[in-house]
Amino acid sequence: MIPASTFRSRTGAIALALLALLPFAPARAAHRVFEPAEIVNAEARYPEGPQLLADGSLLSAEMPMNRIVRSRPEGTETVWHDRGCGPTSVKRLPAGGFWVLCHLGHRVMRLSPDFETIAEITMADDGSRVTWPNDASVDSGGNLFLSSSGLFSLQAPATGRLIRIDAASNKAHVLAAGIHYSNGVLVQEALHRVLVSAHLDGRVLAFPLEAPDRVGPAAVFFDFRDAPAPAHPYDLGGPDGIAAFADGEVLVANYGNGRLILLSPEGKFEAVVPVALPYVTNMAISPDQKSLYVTMTRDNESSRLDGLVQRFAIRTEE
Repeated sequence: MIPASTFRSRTGAIALALLALLPFAPARAAHRVFEPAEIVNAEARYPEGPQLLADGSLLSAEMPMNRIVRSRPEGTETVWHDRGCGPTSVKRLPAGGFWVLCHLGHRVMRLSPDFETIAEITMADDGSRVTWPNDASVDSGGNLFLSSSGLFSLQAPATGRLIRIDAASNKAHVLAAGIHYSNGVLVQEALHRVLVSAHLDGRVLAFPLEAPDRVGPAAVFFDFRDAPAPAHPYDLGGPDGIAAFADGEVLVANYGNGRLILLSPEGKFEAVVPVALPYVTNMAISPDQKSLYVTMTRDNESSRLDGLVQRFAIRTEE
């Protein structure tokens, strides 16, 4: 996502591997094909952190507008606004209600199903401030796993953290620290791990989930140096939002480079998925696995920060 300092100061064919063509060679496994479809929100302003709802509508955060919007076929409307919040993610709790990350406001909001404030979380239980909350993922109990990013600079120290907020108590607990701009987050309970984008290191990390509120030391899940080089690389490009399919394949947004990276469940490179705009931040996968909703922005230094939310149709080919 766009660094907060930049926002304040400037309002700021990939080929798949083929099996050997031998008579006894096994059939090539089916693979996913992503086809650009309709624009869901053509007037988005730096859209991020999307959340699909049961009725098929889509929530997304718009940091420069301090709002959460809902998009559906009949149009897009603002459902929540909080001056100074600068939201970058909205996530639904399974029991109802929402978590909203206020990146610019250095706080996390818990909202009712009607978007009324229930709680505001600003501090972790170790006495530290929840700073630059960025992306998030919710487990089956509604507990929130979020990135607290640090400064968006290659020269800045690695102060990014992974934080968990307990859904029962609304208390925040630091799980891990020392990440060079923690960004995208995905909790995978069945695999007992949490994936976190170390954006400025160009890596996706895998933290073993040793208990509901404890992770072990991270391993590198995927290094972006193992992906094909982009045609026009962005100096601060790296992994942003993360989403996973039911079969375990993982998608990672490649911020600044206008593409998604498709990985195997084990973190091996599979394909590049081009998107329309360079500053792609995140995505949401529909329950039937047939649609992908992507949030992206044209220019992270423009005064308007105009972007798109677009649906991609997903099909499989043998």
